[in-house]
Amino acid sequence: MFAQDCIDKAMPSNVELKSNLKVLDVTSGSDVLALLVANRLKSNGGSVYRMLKQGGLATFTMLEESPFLDLLIETYVATFSALGQAIKATPHSMQQLTDISLLEKTLRASGFLNIAVTHVSHTIESENIDSFLQNNRINPIVNYFKNQLDSTELLNKFDTVFRQLLVDKYCLVDKNTISSLEIKSYLIESRRIY
Repeated sequence: MFAQDCIDKAMPSNVELKSNLKVLDVTSGSDVLALLVANRLKSNGGSVYRMLKQGGLATFTMLEESPFLDLLIETYVATFSALGQAIKATPHSMQQLTDISLLEKTLRASGFLNIAVTHVSHTIESENIDSFLQNNRINPIVNYFKNQLDSTELLNKFDTVFRQLLVDKYCLVDKNTISSLEIKSYLIESRRIY
């Protein structure tokens, strides 16, 4: 969903693309963006690169505080509790995941100007819970939490707790279908000046 927002911002589908357009793709593990870009570029001989040239436009998303993030935090804490273990601190850079001013400062220090931030929200309606869980195996935010867990037992319990909390809070019609789970994100675009 959010990868599509990035593509639509940088390369609107209602605008004719330049011939031989070059696009940067630095994803956080899922390469969803690369697939979307490749499909949009296919007809005009464009290509995807991993280095942004000077003056190039960068678009990406960053998770905003939302029910989805709250669900992940609750899952993280409940995982330890369910196993009777002392809860480790919430991942130390959790605030950095949603701190837009820190991101803007980092972008400026890295040579980006004209930073524009837009709020984007998607609500998951009528998605099969098993499909949702499978798709989230490559979600960098979910994996950020799971990477803080230091045993197979904790990892397995995280998956079990995550599923149960989804069922309890967002499977309102039946236990196999997620409804009304809102995921909010910042859509950021900026140009690299050096």
